[in-house]
Amino acid sequence: MSAPPTDVAARLERLAAHAPAPGIDADAVWSRGRRRHARTWLVMAACAVVLAGLGSWAVPPVLRIAAEPVAVTALDAGLVLPDVLRQPGPWEPSFAAAPGPLSAIGYGYSSGWFSDGTPFWGVSATTGESRFLDLPGASTDIERMPVLSADGTRLAYWLTGEVPDPVPTLGDGGVDERPVVGVAVLDLRTGVTARWARDTPRGMGTDGLAWSGSVLWWTGGDWDASSTASGGNYEVVTRTWDIATDERAEVGSGPGAALSGLDTARPLQGGFVVTEGRRLLQVTGTEVRVAGRVATPLRDQAWSSASMSPDGALLAGIEEPDPSSVTSDAQRLLVGRVSAPSTDDGRIDVQPIGDVEALAVLGWRSPNEVVVLTTDDVRTRTAEVVDVTTGEVRPLVDLSDPMNLPHVTADAWAGEIVPAPDAPFAPDPKKLGGWLLLATLAALLLAHAARGRRGHA
Repeated sequence: MSAPPTDVAARLERLAAHAPAPGIDADAVWSRGRRRHARTWLVMAACAVVLAGLGSWAVPPVLRIAAEPVAVTALDAGLVLPDVLRQPGPWEPSFAAAPGPLSAIGYGYSSGWFSDGTPFWGVSATTGESRFLDLPGASTDIERMPVLSADGTRLAYWLTGEVPDPVPTLGDGGVDERPVVGVAVLDLRTGVTARWARDTPRGMGTDGLAWSGSVLWWTGGDWDASSTASGGNYEVVTRTWDIATDERAEVGSGPGAALSGLDTARPLQGGFVVTEGRRLLQVTGTEVRVAGRVATPLRDQAWSSASMSPDGALLAGIEEPDPSSVTSDAQRLLVGRVSAPSTDDGRIDVQPIGDVEALAVLGWRSPNEVVVLTTDDVRTRTAEVVDVTTGEVRPLVDLSDPMNLPHVTADAWAGEIVPAPDAPFAPDPKKLGGWLLLATLAALLLAHAARGRRGHA
């Protein structure tokens, strides 16, 4: 019988050298080895969890910091509008303190590890990018949307603060625990915020905000002493704030004293228009005049109200449906000529434009082209341009989220339409953490297996 090969003999000698000495409990040795193996795996799993957690926590802030800042337009540059108005994802980066002019603003959901950010987002009037906005002290109630000036350079929002005896107001998601104490205006070019905070004992009920050139009109009032967290009363007071001169005033008389419905105001060149019943009010700077009375009832809601052309010559609106039927479906588009100057008795006759139907009037692209909101199905909504002289209809921009309609500033509707930029890489850290955990465990498992093979080589 021949001797075994040299390598086999060497292996047998190594095995013999590691064989348990006489009197060793083999079961105890086996149990000790299993415990050691289990501890090794526990340490590996803990390391994987820690590494995955650190990675998922660090990646979103790093991506936000690494995001390139949005360029600011020149003073005489026009506004652009992307062909798709896209709501940013919850972990996408925010604008810098001075994002430059915006062409639109909307309401969304911004996530953070320790607290959620401001839910308001904007669309850059330079590149068409969508990002969240940093608005310190802003009320996050969806019913209190900020408003953009017509040129997109200023943003006004409801300001919250501390009050001696707070009476929270009920919002879309429940009680707003931060009472409104006034208004704030962010200069989007410089990043400077001006505030008008009032000495209010219980906070304020809010009615609306609207821009008339450099003048901010806002209506609201202090909650009275009988108000509670479940409701209350406040007297609507109209105030004006000229941001250019910082002149602040309370409108005590005239048509503007009881001005309401600012949340339905539609921008006009140098001002805005509101409807009170069938009476049409035109606001320019700090002046208010009656532009006439609409002969046919028009929809008057926050998302659908009458709008005047940039030159003030035409009025467009959506026909009010039969009061006996509650509907939000598309109705006929009505357009009429406004006589100027007018009186309380000035009649504005509106007529349908062919067979065009729409959900809302959004603005004007030119003196003869009105922008309306249409729908193809429950998943798609499109802003289309209607030529009121010919009845021609053509698509303008799409809305990526038809259930969340952004507010487009007046000048942007007349601006250049550009391709919408791609969304930045901004993964959900929860999903990212899961993938990192699996990848880390796999790497540790492979390393452990390779080490075992080397130990038995």
